[in-house]
This record gives sequence, structure tokens and C-alpha cells, in this order.
Amino acid sequence: MQRPDVRRTSGPPMSPARVRFRAVTAFGLLALTLSASAPAAAQTPTRNAWSMDGRIGVVAPMGWLSHVERTGGGAGMGVVYRPWSRVGFGIDGSVDFLLGRKDGTGGLLVAKAPSMTLWNLRSGLQVWLTPPDRGRWIVTVDLLGGATIMDTDDSGPLASALPHGGADFTHAYPSLEGRLRVGYRPGPWGLVYLGGRPQVVLTSSEDTGVFSVLSSRVDPAGSSSAWTLSLEGGLQILF
Repeated sequence: MQRPDVRRTSGPPMSPARVRFRAVTAFGLLALTLSASAPAAAQTPTRNAWSMDGRIGVVAPMGWLSHVERTGGGAGMGVVYRPWSRVGFGIDGSVDFLLGRKDGTGGLLVAKAPSMTLWNLRSGLQVWLTPPDRGRWIVTVDLLGGATIMDTDDSGPLASALPHGGADFTHAYPSLEGRLRVGYRPGPWGLVYLGGRPQVVLTSSEDTGVFSVLSSRVDPAGSSSAWTLSLEGGLQILF
């Protein structure tokens, strides 16, 4: 007895659209499987250990310095290495320009004062008060110490009071600085910030007494410190 032919005949070929649909579906299922099996650590943001920032702002003299100088401007740059999550070490350089008082407001200015430049080089700590790798808003505090060179331009009337017949006042002193910054982080590459920066220059009273020839408000005995306050904005790049 002859056995019936049970071989299955091939059906009509699939259309190109159906082939593409099946390929896309298979690729999507593969992508979902891989993403679900990826370790959670691979999805954790990487902590940026190094950062560099640049800033500009306005600088206001305080105390006796405000009687001979006016508000000016400043700029600076710094590099920070953060070995721990919220604490880093940095080095920073900046320059502050103060404009000498030219008028005799209140009769307190005896003579026109020269402009003054403060050259600052410091190092210290940066502390992140908010988690560095989470959230958009960042708050940091800096504590720095180093040296400042106080340098006047053409001293004019001040030259007559300077020892050794100097043409300008140029001295280097120890200095301290603090910063408080509030920044917004638009992406992992860095943040933009606004902040305040008080600094104190530990001057010598023997040197600063010469400024009394410029203003009756300056003590001829001099002062052991000179203060400034800066308001600034900047950009910090993380890498």
C-alpha cells in the first residue's frame, strides 16, 4: 500500500515590512534584556576628582582701606583635587583692582589716592556641603591661606611719606580668605555659581601708617590688617 506524501509545502514568502517588524522586535527585546541585567554600579554617576574654575566680580575695600580706595573689580582662577567625596585641596590665584579715591568727600580725603592692586596666591580646602554627584544645586565653602602683594600705582602724594624715597607702595603679606558659593549644575561637565569672598591681609602697622597722608580717617599708627569683600560669579569645570 502506497503511503501518502505528508511533506509540508513552503508557504508564501514574508513581505519586507513583516521582516523589518520582526527584526525590530527582536532587537528591542535584546536591548531590554541587556539593560535589565546591567549592574547598578554601572549606572551610578562617576565622581569628578579634578576641577578648574574661573571667575570675575566686584571688590569692595573695608575698614581703613575704604577711606583711600574705592570699589573695583577682580578675577581669578583655581584648581581643586577632591580625593574624598566632599573634601578637596586646591591652589588659587587672583588679582583685585581697587580704584583710588579722587574726591574730597566729607573733607576726609587729604590728597588724591593712587589705585591699588592686590596679587593673591593661596591654597587650602574646599568642602562640598551638598552631595557632589546628586542634584542640581551645589553649595561649597573654601578656606584658603597664602600671600598677598599690595601694590599701588603711581603714588603721587603718597611717595613723600614712603621710606627710602620709594615711588610706590609694594609689600607682601600673609593673607587669609573664605568663600561661600551657591552653584547650579546644568550637566555632569560642571556648574555655574555666585558667591561671596571675604579676605584679610595681615599687614604691618609700620607700613600702612603712611596712608594717613591721604586721609584723616587713617590712623598714623597704621593697622595690622586690611579687609576686602568680593561678590563674584564664575564657572567650575569638572573632569
